[in-house]
Amino acid sequence: MDTCKIEQFLNEKLDSTEGCEDQKYYYHFKLGLDSYSSNQHEDALEHFGKSLSIAHGLEDRTLLEFFAYYGMGYSYALPRRYGQTIDCFYKCLDLSKLLESSSRGGRCFAAFAYIALGDGELFLGRSKTALKFYKDGLDLAAQMHDKERELIGYLKLGDVYKIVSQYAEALEHYKKCLEKSEEKPNNPIVLQTRLQALQGLADVYKVTGQYNKGLKHYEECLEILSSLKDDEDKLKLQESLIYAAKGYLLWHVGQSTRAFECYDKCLKLGLALHNRSIEFHAYLGLGYLFFLTGKCFEAVTSFEKCLEIALGMSDKHLEATSKIGLGDVYMLTGDNSKAIEYYEQSLEIADESELRDTKTPAHLGLGNACTVAGKYCEGLQHLEKCLKLSAEVGDRYHECQAYLGLGDVDIFEGKYEAAVANFEKGLDIAVQITERNCESRARRSLADAHVLISPDEDVAEQYQTALNIAEEIGNAYEKSRSHLGLGKLHKSIGKYKEALEHYEKGFSFAAGMSGRNLQNPADHMGADQVGINENFSIYYMKGLPFAHLLGNRFGALAGYWELGDLYNKLKKYQKALELFERYLAISEETTDLNEQERACERLVDIYKQQRRYYMVKQFQQKLQVIAKEREKANCESPELWKWKECSKIHRDKFEKLLKYGQEHSDEVKDVSGVRVCCSKEFLIGKGGEGTRVYVGLGKDGYEKAVKRLPRDACACLAEQEKQALNELNTTQSNYVVNYWFLDDKCDKEYLFLILDLCEETLEEFVRDSSLDDLITIAPDIIQQVLKGLADLHRDPKPILHRDLKPSNILRNVHGKWLLADFGISRILTGGASTHLSEQRGSRHWRAVESYPSDAMTADGKVRYKKESDIQVAGMVAFYIVTEGKHPFGEEPDRLRNLLDGNPVGLDTLKDPVLKDLLSWMLSHDPKDRPLADEALKHPYLQPAEQLFEMLCKMGNQHEVKSADVNSDIVRKLNSDPKDWRSLMSADVLKYFCTDYMNGKPKTFHYGSPWTECLRFIRNVNQHWYDRKRPMPQPEAFYVVGNPREYFLSLFPNLPVEVHRIVRSSDWKERPELKKYFICSARDSHV
Repeated sequence: MDTCKIEQFLNEKLDSTEGCEDQKYYYHFKLGLDSYSSNQHEDALEHFGKSLSIAHGLEDRTLLEFFAYYGMGYSYALPRRYGQTIDCFYKCLDLSKLLESSSRGGRCFAAFAYIALGDGELFLGRSKTALKFYKDGLDLAAQMHDKERELIGYLKLGDVYKIVSQYAEALEHYKKCLEKSEEKPNNPIVLQTRLQALQGLADVYKVTGQYNKGLKHYEECLEILSSLKDDEDKLKLQESLIYAAKGYLLWHVGQSTRAFECYDKCLKLGLALHNRSIEFHAYLGLGYLFFLTGKCFEAVTSFEKCLEIALGMSDKHLEATSKIGLGDVYMLTGDNSKAIEYYEQSLEIADESELRDTKTPAHLGLGNACTVAGKYCEGLQHLEKCLKLSAEVGDRYHECQAYLGLGDVDIFEGKYEAAVANFEKGLDIAVQITERNCESRARRSLADAHVLISPDEDVAEQYQTALNIAEEIGNAYEKSRSHLGLGKLHKSIGKYKEALEHYEKGFSFAAGMSGRNLQNPADHMGADQVGINENFSIYYMKGLPFAHLLGNRFGALAGYWELGDLYNKLKKYQKALELFERYLAISEETTDLNEQERACERLVDIYKQQRRYYMVKQFQQKLQVIAKEREKANCESPELWKWKECSKIHRDKFEKLLKYGQEHSDEVKDVSGVRVCCSKEFLIGKGGEGTRVYVGLGKDGYEKAVKRLPRDACACLAEQEKQALNELNTTQSNYVVNYWFLDDKCDKEYLFLILDLCEETLEEFVRDSSLDDLITIAPDIIQQVLKGLADLHRDPKPILHRDLKPSNILRNVHGKWLLADFGISRILTGGASTHLSEQRGSRHWRAVESYPSDAMTADGKVRYKKESDIQVAGMVAFYIVTEGKHPFGEEPDRLRNLLDGNPVGLDTLKDPVLKDLLSWMLSHDPKDRPLADEALKHPYLQPAEQLFEMLCKMGNQHEVKSADVNSDIVRKLNSDPKDWRSLMSADVLKYFCTDYMNGKPKTFHYGSPWTECLRFIRNVNQHWYDRKRPMPQPEAFYVVGNPREYFLSLFPNLPVEVHRIVRSSDWKERPELKKYFICSARDSHV
C-alpha cells in the first residue's frame, strides 16, 4: 500500500478538520494505517471498518469510502485473506467510476484501484492477470499525468516481470521508473519508489550475472537509504537485505574483504532487529567466503549456524540451502560420503517442497561429489540436470559451474578434447558475468586438460593466469590447485626442480588452510560457537592436498606417488621412501592389492639403489604375500566385481550373476559400465516386439535393470523412450523410473536401455496379495500413480504415457511405485492438448477415445489426450481394489461396455468415496474427467485432517452462513432431505449446542439442512478448546473425544458429497477453498 502519500494527506486533513465530524473518519483511518504498518491486521480492519461506517454520513462519502476500502483490502492481505482483498479493490474500482463522473480527477482513483487489483492478483500467484491490471493502472496514470502513480505502475510491472523470469522486460520497466523519478528528485515518496526500482534492477543484474552493474545499483540504494526519513526498523531491514545482496556480488567478483564487511554489517543488523532470516543470510554469505578463502573450520561453523536457524524457523528452503553449504565444505576436505549425504538430503527437501532454486545447486554438488568419488555415471546425470535447470531460467553462475563439472567428468573418463570444450564454455560464461572464482577454476582446468593432451611449456602461462586471479581474489583452493598443476606440468617435461617448488607451494597452501582451520577460529565467531567432527582434519589432510591431481582416480594416493616419484628423480631418496611408505600404509587401509603391489615394487627399486638389501628382501616377501592374497581373492569372487546388495526379490539372480561372471566371463556383456548376461536365469521381464529385461550389475556395485530391444523392430521405440525419459517432467519426478543410458554401440542386433532396478510389477503385486491388503494399501498406490501422471502432464511440454497398465507400473525396493515403459509415449509441444495417431496401446488398457469411431475396425486415426491416461489410471485403480478385475467387465462384453460408457464393475464397490473417485476418472466424456492434479485432491486420497478442514472452511462461506437460497451450491448441499441431527445422540447434540457465557448456559439452535450441519461443524471446531466449561465434564464430552474423528466417523460421506458439488463450480477457485480442489505450485510432485 502507498502509505507515504496517504499519511501525508491524512496529517493535512486532521489539522484542517479539527472539531468536525470528518475528523473522526480521518482519526480512525490514521489508526488503521498505523496498525497496517505494524502488521496488526485485526486492529487495522477494525479502524478502517469504522472509517467506512462514518463515511456513509459525510459529504465526500464516495471518496472517503474509496480510501476505507483501499485500506481494508491491503489489511486483509496481511492474514492472506486474498479473496476479501480482491473484493475490496473491486469496490474501489466501482467507486472510482462514480468519482470519474463527478470530477475529471476521478480517473486517478481508477489508476489506484487497478494497481491495487494487480497486487491482489499477485498475492494469489496470478501473474498474468496482475500484469493486465498494472498495465491498465499505468495507462490511466499516464493519461492523467499522475506522475507518482505512473512511477508505481512501472515499478510494479518490473517486479512482476522479475517474478516470472522475464528479465529483459523487468529491466525495461525498472529503467523507465528510474527515468521518470528524475523529474521529482527530492520528493520523499518518489525517492522511496526510486530506491525500490534500483533494488529491483540490481536483483535482476545479480540473477543474470551482470555483477558490476548490480553492485553499482546496490551502492546507489545505500546512498538513498541514508537520506530517507522513515521508520527506523523498516530502513534497517531494507539496509540489511541490500548488504546481503551486495556481499553476494562482491564474493562473486572476487572482492572477498569487502564482501566480509557487507556480511558482517548484515549480521549486526539482523541481530539488532532480532530477525533470524537476516541472520541466516549473513551466516550463509560468511560461510561461503570462509570456504573460498580456505577457512574450512569457520565455514562449517557458519553453515551449521545456518542450519540451526533454519530448523528453528521450520523453513525447508533455508534448511536445504544450509545442507548444500555443508556438502560443499566436506567435499573440499575430501569427506565425499558426508558431502553426498548432505547434498542428497538437500535434494530430497527440494523435491518434497518443490524448491526449484535449491535443486540446481544440489544437483551440482552431487554431480561434483559423485565425480570425485568415482561414480562418473551418477555425476554426469546430476550435472546434466543442473545444466538444464540453470539454462531454463538464465542462471548463468550455475550454468558455468555445470560446464566445469562436466569437464571434470570428461577428464576422469579420459575424454580430454571433450573436457576442453566444456571448460571453454564455462570460461566464456565466467568472463561474461565477471565471475572471478569461476574464471580462475576454468583457466586452471583448461591447463589441466592441455597437460594431459600434450604437455608443453606454453601451458604454464595458462596456469599462471589462473594463479594470478586466485591470488588477487584470495581463493586459497585455486592457488593450491594451480601450483599443483604447474608441478605436474614441469615434472612431465623434465623440469624437476621447478616441479618440486610448485608441488611444495601447493601442498603448503593446503596444509596452511588446514592448520589455520584447526587453530584459529574466525573473527566473526565466538569460541563457544566452534565445534567440528573429530575426523575432520584427518579427512582434510588425506583428501584435499592430492585428491584432484590431474586425471588421477586414486585420491590421496596420487599425491604421495607424484611427490615421491619427483623426490626419487631428484635423488632425494629418503624423502621418496617416506612418501612411498605412506602410500603403502594407505593402500593397506583400503585393502587395495594393486596399489600395495605398486608401492612395494617402487620401494624395492629405491632400496636397491641405496644397496639396503635387507629392506629389499623384506618388501620382496611382502610382494609374495600380496600375490597369494590376490590368488585367494580371485578364487572367491570375480575380479573387481562389487555388489551393493539392495534387492530382496532378485537377490538370488545377483548371487548367480557374480558366480557366473567368474566361471563364464566371456558370456558377460559390458553395457556402458553395467555387466549383464542375457540368459534365461537372469530374466526379470518380457515385453512386446521381443523386448527382454535382465538384472545388471554396475561396476560401481549398484543394481540395475537392463532392457534389451531388438534393433530392427524397436529402434524407434527405444529412441522415443530415451527422449521421454530425458525430459524434465520425467527426470525430476519421484514417480517415474530413473533412466541412465541408451547403448546403441555395444551390439549389432540389440539396443540396451539402462534403468534403475525395481522389485516387481503392479500386476505381480496384485496377484500375490490378498484383497484385504490391497484395499488397505490402494490409496497409497493410486496416489503415487496419479503423482507420476501429474508430473508427466505438466506444462510446458506434457508427456502422454499412452501405455499405462499394471505391468508398466513398478515397485522399487523402498516400496515406491514408478511409471515405466515410455516406448509409445508422446510429448506435446506448442501448447497442443491432443495427439493424433494410429491406434496404440495395450488391449483392455486404452481409453474410449483411443478407439476409432467405427469402433470394431483397426483403421483410422484416434485422439490421445491427458484425460486418456486418466481413464486408464481409473481402470488400474479398479484393478487394484478388486484383486485384478476390470471396471468394464469380462470378455466378450468389455469393449462394448467401454464404448457405451458402461463401467459395470463400479456397482460392485462398497466404498462410496472410492466409487465417486473411480466414476469421475472413468467418465465416458474426457471433458468430465479430472486432471491428475485434480484427482489427487479427491477425499479418497486426502488425510482426515484435510477433509475436516475443508468441511470447516465450507461452513465459513458467506452463502452457507446466511443460507442463501439463491446459491446453486447451497441448494445442492441441501438436496438431501435427511435430517443430519437424527444421526447424533440427543445428549451430544445438546452438549454441543450449549455454551457457557459469564458462567450461565446459553443454547444455540441449528436447523435440519446440511448447510446448517457444516456451520455446526465449523463452530464446534472453532470453540472446542477455547471455551470454558463447568467441571466435571458430562459423559458427552468423553463420547466425542476428538471432534474431527467424531464428525468424520458420524458423517463419513459428507466430505465426498461436498467435494462432488464444489469441484464443478467456481467455488473451488475461492482462496480459502482452493487448496482442497486445485494443486498449487508447492504441491508439485517433481
